[in-house]
Amino acid sequence: MHGTFFCMSLVIIALSFLMQAKGSASVFLPGASTALPEMCSSKRMLGLPCPGCGLTRSFISISHGQFARAWNFNPASFVMYLFVLVQIPWNAMQFLLIRQRGFGVTIPYVHFLPVAVASVLILNWLIRLSFWQV
Repeated sequence: MHGTFFCMSLVIIALSFLMQAKGSASVFLPGASTALPEMCSSKRMLGLPCPGCGLTRSFISISHGQFARAWNFNPASFVMYLFVLVQIPWNAMQFLLIRQRGFGVTIPYVHFLPVAVASVLILNWLIRLSFWQV
């Protein structure tokens, strides 16, 4: 499990450095001249953004040092980015400790951290929805 989270987090952060966000909605893979299609089903079907809308573009903007732009895409992205970034050393350490001694580091209540991060994402979404132009 720690190896999986390590790899997923590493890929997310690496892609955020390699991908490009152009305009307000276009995201490009490295070397591609065609933008990726809109992925948000909520936005396509209901016309409303989901809590994660803008995270890909925000992660790309953060990785390229465009913090104001990242904020405009999704203000909660800074918390999410930090959460994903911390997963890399944390899960690498846990994976190695489990392989070496059979158990990792246990921190009380650490499992509430993802709940707190998800709560920030949902609270941000509710605030943004109140300003959304339908």
